[in-house]
Amino acid sequence: MREPFRSEWLLALVLLLPLAGVAHAQSEPARPDATGESPSIRGRVVGEGGRPVAGAVVRAAVLRSSGGFSGELVANANRDGVFELRDVPPGFSRIYVIAPPLIVVDGIPDEGARPGDVLTIRMAKGAAITGRVVDENGAPLTGLRVTPELVRGESGVRTSGEYTAYSGGLVDDRGVYRIYELRAGTYVLSAGRTAETYERPVFLSDRVPTYYPSGSRSAASEISVRFGAEVANIDIVFRGDAGFRVGGKVVGAGTTAPGRTSVEIYRAREAESFRTALVTVASVTVSFLIDAVEDGDYELMATAFGAGDGPVSSERVRVKVRGADVSGVTLTLMPMSQITGRVETASESKTDECAEATSGVAVRPIRLADVSIGFREVSPGERPRRTGLKSDGTFAATRLTGSKYRLWAEIADDELFVARMDTSTAAVAPSSGGSGGSTPKPLSAPATAASGTVASTAAPSGVARDGVNVVRGKSVDGLRFVVARGAARVRGRIAPAKEGESLPSRARVCLVPADPKQKDDVVHYYEVDVERDGAFEVRNVAPGEYFVVTRTFPGDDRPDVEISPAAWDVKERAALRAAGENLGIRLTLSPCQRLESAVVTLPAGP
Repeated sequence: MREPFRSEWLLALVLLLPLAGVAHAQSEPARPDATGESPSIRGRVVGEGGRPVAGAVVRAAVLRSSGGFSGELVANANRDGVFELRDVPPGFSRIYVIAPPLIVVDGIPDEGARPGDVLTIRMAKGAAITGRVVDENGAPLTGLRVTPELVRGESGVRTSGEYTAYSGGLVDDRGVYRIYELRAGTYVLSAGRTAETYERPVFLSDRVPTYYPSGSRSAASEISVRFGAEVANIDIVFRGDAGFRVGGKVVGAGTTAPGRTSVEIYRAREAESFRTALVTVASVTVSFLIDAVEDGDYELMATAFGAGDGPVSSERVRVKVRGADVSGVTLTLMPMSQITGRVETASESKTDECAEATSGVAVRPIRLADVSIGFREVSPGERPRRTGLKSDGTFAATRLTGSKYRLWAEIADDELFVARMDTSTAAVAPSSGGSGGSTPKPLSAPATAASGTVASTAAPSGVARDGVNVVRGKSVDGLRFVVARGAARVRGRIAPAKEGESLPSRARVCLVPADPKQKDDVVHYYEVDVERDGAFEVRNVAPGEYFVVTRTFPGDDRPDVEISPAAWDVKERAALRAAGENLGIRLTLSPCQRLESAVVTLPAGP
């Protein structure tokens, strides 16, 4: 855990609100919904110089209650680069664009696109790396796979096992390979074993991978690439070391038959595995063996699928490989945990300020399909996962290990916000009509649960303040989110202290509730990343009064891509509030307010 409030944090000195006097009256046009027909996701795909990418394939997959994406929709961009995905279901959709050799640079929201969104998706020609693979005598080696591993992105921030999509990489009969469609950044390259278990076996995949120019992972030379550029003569001399074997047993695997059991190997302290071994279930205890492992520190974890109550897994077991095989590792399968709960809607008030903001246009009812639940283990390097809601508003965050977790609601309707997060033992309203019946009526919380401001006499709940502690094999039930209408939105940009100065490579804007009663209500802390051009957007904000604070991370190349929100840690949360109180920069947001041009000026350096 980093220091609670480091000197590198930059605080907002000036907040200019040129549209503050009229922002309350501004709102986006209501999205058509009277017929129950889902709106479209529309937009344009452009390449270099803003030229249209005609024929680009745009695909959308909708987040489901299982946590996966399905129900794919497809559209082709026309000669002007314009596309439209029609009849998009409510909720978040993951967007993919295919137009080789171009790859997406920006324009697709990280959390997914919402029905009604109009996107400008920018693409650029991917980077390429080419060279030869030869043996120690200089003879070409045909049929090997050359695999890139992204270690730092374009901004210089280090990644952790981030999946890197690319094309090419198979060495031809001249010993030549070419990898293309790479994102800009810094890579290490290895020849030999492939990283994906679904690929067909490749030549010499039973040997330790050789990293460019001719060594182990720790001795690898880094290669930096830019969009549209090609780096040539990256020649790898393949060593063909046999490496060492790591073996042991999986205890309890046979009890999950007819499931599938796998053993994954991770580099120590990384979130993503780099190799998976499948084992055959023949008895309660089965053996596993992973070959071609080089010296290093690793963690092993077994997972079995197909059991009646869902997947089971082992804890991560640390293993050190030091010049010899490692045997006798025991991985004990145990039930995994889950957190279950539901989303309720606050009773609609008689005076709907959002309806007034849209010139009296009727406001559609709150739709639970517009809400999904994000969850993440509070541990460095762990990445967020998401799950949609079932039709009755319930959800389940599954496949959890014993740890502390944070959960949050992601909302695809700009007019909604989370009023409260707590625990409840109230029964969930049953669905009506079976599979062919009408949509069940969402559960409603008392209107007092969704005050017009953040301030409330009710103290924040323990789960909102501290997160959720999960015991391995136990289920945590009864979590509740209450959503209400009347959310505000803030768009703007950060500006350097002096004109012409460059912006920090990584920054965040934080809204901190000003009311002391809400000092530990994490639900009402908002923290968003700033784009490369300094733009930021905070959506689904509960109306109320906030301090505005910014954070930057100069020279930060830690391996956890996802930096935890400061409000998750009690010391950092207190430091955020102290910073806001000392600055005294306050922002008051009314229900449904749309603030479009906020400017946060950063302080000058020391």
